[in-house]
Formats: sequence, C-alpha cells, structure tokens
Amino acid sequence: MKEVKTGSETKKTVDAFFDDENRFENKALQNFVNRAALSKLEDEKSYAAEDKPWVSYLKQAFLFLPGTFLLFFISLGTALAVTSPFEKNVFFSKLFLPIYFIGFLGIFMTWFGFGDLKNKKHFAIPASIIISGAMIGAFVRAAENIFWIAAKIIDDFGYAVYLFPIGLIVPVLVKDWVDKKSGKE
Repeated sequence: MKEVKTGSETKKTVDAFFDDENRFENKALQNFVNRAALSKLEDEKSYAAEDKPWVSYLKQAFLFLPGTFLLFFISLGTALAVTSPFEKNVFFSKLFLPIYFIGFLGIFMTWFGFGDLKNKKHFAIPASIIISGAMIGAFVRAAENIFWIAAKIIDDFGYAVYLFPIGLIVPVLVKDWVDKKSGKE
C-alpha cells in the first residue's frame, strides 16, 4: 500500500493560494474592522449602569436624613423614657407602638438611603443610629443632676437637636468600617 504524506501536501496547497498575495494588502480592511468593533462596543454601553451622583444625593437627602432623624430621636426618647425613675413599662405602652412602627420604616429609609438593600451587612447603618441614640439618651439621663444641659435636654426635648450631628456621623463611620471589613470599597 502507498503511504500518503499529508503535511507537505497541505503546505503546498496553502502556498498555492496565498503565495503571490501581498501580506499588507488587507491591513487597511483589518484596521477598519477592528475600529468598527471598538466603536460598536462603546455604542452598546448601558447608560443605566452609569453612576449618577445626583441620585445618591437625592437618596441621602430624602431617605437617609429623615430616616436618621426618626431613628435617632425615637431611640433617644425611648432611652429617656425607659430610664426615667417615674415611668415604668413605657417601652410597651400603647402610645409608643405607632412611634415604633414609624421607626421601623425609618430603618428601611436609612438602609436604602445610605446603604445597599442587597448587602445585608449594611443593616449596621440603622442599627448604629439606634444604638447611638439610646446610648446618648441613657447618658443624658445619668448626667441629669451633673450637667445643666442634660437637665435642659430632658425638660425641653428641643435641645436634643444639638446631639443630632452625632446621629449623622456614626452611620457614615459604620458604613465605611463595614465596607472595609467586607472588602468592598
């Protein structure tokens, strides 16, 4: 039987078609195709995925700020009421139940306004507001007889507005800490 050499035959066949052709002849066409492919990718860019900074500002202004206000003052007022020597069982009073429902909505307002609802670790943002408000309320009640401003905060709740910047700073620090800890920056 006769042996067939495929390697040399294939090379000769390819050389027969492309040997006399100039290698740089199709370069312009190839560059045109490459540039068209690049521009096609740029045109297919989704504008919905772009960051829109004004959306984050609106979320912070209309969701985070009012939600933080609600959570901070509800937790501050609850801590002052619970630590009061005169009032007992205020935490489960019928007066406070609608307020706690509004506070529950404030949790989602702050979570969506500053954090990401898909990231469950950002639940630390509203939790930090509640904890800071409760700690400040307990401290104010404890310092009632020591500092005159603590007594003013208890007598006239309007003075507690001066403590609200703490309620705004703490969630920002907690969000940065959670993002660094989870590796998302």
